[in-house]
Amino acid sequence: MSFFSTMLSLIRKKICALGADSALIFHSNRFFETQRPVSHEIYTLCGFTGSYAKLWVSQNSMCLFTDDRYLIQAEKECKNRTSVHNLSSLHDYIQTHSKILVIDLWQISKKHAEKFSAESLPCKVVFEQLLAFPSNFQQTVFPLPFLGRSPQLWKSWFKHPVLICNSQDLSFLCRVATENIFLPTLQGYGLGWWEEACNEVLWLVGVDSPVIKKKSFPSSVTILPMEVWKSTVKKTFSKIYYIPETTPLGLLRWFPQTHKISSWDLPKTRCIKTNEELEATRQAHIFEGVAFTRFLYWLETQKIERTYTEYSAALQLEEFRKKSASYQGPSFPTISASGPSGAMIHYVPKPHDQTYIQNGPYLIDAGGQYHWGTTDMTRSMWLGPNSPDSLYQEDYTQVLQAHIDVAMAIFPKGTFGSVLDTLARNVLWKAHKDYGHSTGHGVGVFSNVHEGPIQLSSGSKIVLEPNMICSNEPGYYRQGLWGIRLENLFHVKEDHPGWLKWNVLSLAPFQRRLIQKNILGQERIAWLNAYHEQVFTTLCPYLSKKESAWLQIETFPH
Repeated sequence: MSFFSTMLSLIRKKICALGADSALIFHSNRFFETQRPVSHEIYTLCGFTGSYAKLWVSQNSMCLFTDDRYLIQAEKECKNRTSVHNLSSLHDYIQTHSKILVIDLWQISKKHAEKFSAESLPCKVVFEQLLAFPSNFQQTVFPLPFLGRSPQLWKSWFKHPVLICNSQDLSFLCRVATENIFLPTLQGYGLGWWEEACNEVLWLVGVDSPVIKKKSFPSSVTILPMEVWKSTVKKTFSKIYYIPETTPLGLLRWFPQTHKISSWDLPKTRCIKTNEELEATRQAHIFEGVAFTRFLYWLETQKIERTYTEYSAALQLEEFRKKSASYQGPSFPTISASGPSGAMIHYVPKPHDQTYIQNGPYLIDAGGQYHWGTTDMTRSMWLGPNSPDSLYQEDYTQVLQAHIDVAMAIFPKGTFGSVLDTLARNVLWKAHKDYGHSTGHGVGVFSNVHEGPIQLSSGSKIVLEPNMICSNEPGYYRQGLWGIRLENLFHVKEDHPGWLKWNVLSLAPFQRRLIQKNILGQERIAWLNAYHEQVFTTLCPYLSKKESAWLQIETFPH
């Protein structure tokens, strides 16, 4: 019996033992962080390698639910193992096909559980331990600089002991990071409380994996094995508080006497960067801009076609990045997509794939973790000596229009991210075009490349404020032909009293020969010329003579 069959059999037996007829598995671990395929049940059961999905399992069938970013990819990867559905149809499906549904109580928060149960009626939803959550990786932990944030900033939040369960929040508050790939945050549960004698928050952190401490580890943080942490917290504290949005039900079973915090504004505070954090991020984007521009030059000047696979090209970008001493690793798996692969919005090539890059459309979406910043940038381009397809040029220029419209935006304080999302789509809608993902997402500082709650999306009700970092990445995708996405990171800054605008962080050229000036218009061309001047002036000192000469041509004013 295969590992896939064994796992499916075990889950179905567990469903039956819990008195349910089906289960829903989320794409996250017990710390609410996205799990990578090698360690997750969804990959094992159906072969899906994307980073966002829910898998419904009954005694005789399975269904994968994902969003527009992954539908094409899921259909291709899951093949005959499971049917694939749009995530928007999940609750209708559950109401029709489940009478008693089980969800693992470590994969869902108190608040989400209440909302999910109400939306799934008349189906009854039960929350019990379903998955094993194996932990066989080692975490190397080291201190983070405060970068303009005082340890006393947390005092008002920790008058009483508080459970912190999201790894991004935990690392931010403890000022510790790890060498974990993609997401350098501490995977664990923390309990923090203000200690007047020390004039700072003290931390007990429980982990379920071995930890190695590097450098002068902060004395305010004590890391314990999970079971030791659990018993220590129970013995030491008679009254602790929890955040309903981010505390798993499993943890509330451990500590049933916890008290709910009604208002918690940490995520907003974390998203508003200090000047020191912004400066560190700017430096990271210079390092990334140098590596990314060298990669673009390499693509344009090497014989790429049938020489490099999509995966080996991504490795070449890594080689350029490693020349920076500040580089720690990628912030997410690199999207390196040739031709039709680009139409799968979050396509990631695998080491064993032998998909060679062809002359024609190519998309690269990549990000890095640097001391002390996080980057994320996307460029689409046409490779090879032949003239670009005119339809590709049109699509490209219209996506660039959308990108620049957001980049040039001046908006009043109090504006929601949804307004900027509509602004980006407007020019594409006029051409009867659209894209199935948000226009932008928040980005952390040496942390999660997708930092909530900021989004530029239709449903975003988060007010944009100065010093927030956000991506701007409209796109357009033609299934079977190509995908186009153009992404830079920006931070919000004050323009005039009561008004805000964007300041660009990412630095790399847009491919000159793809731009149709008559479509772009003079105002956008002026923005593009100013941006390209900034790219050339900033990056040129770090490049070779040949690279600089190429970049000068690519950034020459239109």
